[in-house]
Amino acid sequence: MKKLSFSLFIISLLTIVFFFSCSAEEKDTSTAPAAVQSPEPEPEPVEYTLSVSTSEGGSVSSEGGTYAEGTEVTITATANEGYEFIGWEGSNETRNELTIPINSNISLSPIFQTIQTDESLYSSGDIVPIEPIVFYARELVVNGIRLIAAAEIGGQQAVPDFWIYKTARVFKLLIDKDSEGIDTDA
Repeated sequence: MKKLSFSLFIISLLTIVFFFSCSAEEKDTSTAPAAVQSPEPEPEPVEYTLSVSTSEGGSVSSEGGTYAEGTEVTITATANEGYEFIGWEGSNETRNELTIPINSNISLSPIFQTIQTDESLYSSGDIVPIEPIVFYARELVVNGIRLIAAAEIGGQQAVPDFWIYKTARVFKLLIDKDSEGIDTDA
């Protein structure tokens, strides 16, 4: 029994030594040096061109330029005296101040037109007062023919100037369909 006890003692001792020797082994916790990577270069910003041209009858606040993608640019079209702004060539916007996000190459041009007045619709002369006023107060000569307009009499309103010019225009069309300012196709 002594021999068996001694054998068990030796086995136990070997087991303990083996256990401690295994746990005493140092684990390699060091990491291999990482490969040095150079940082990727910043991508070049995308740039687009905005071209703004002016047209007869007004001016613009900017001629455009080259801008980074996503930049917002504000352009204002200003009409000269006797003209009005009606829109942009290159855009569906109808306001004279336009803020555009730059995401592509863009070309714009403001569109101006002559302001139409009653007098500009008919160019043969002005409405002149008739003295003394009886029933008719004003007249307009169209191709040598005198058109006269009623005055304000007896509670009746006077014929507005607009109607006098409009009648003169119709009369001019009936007399000479090929005269200046007449659109025969219309």
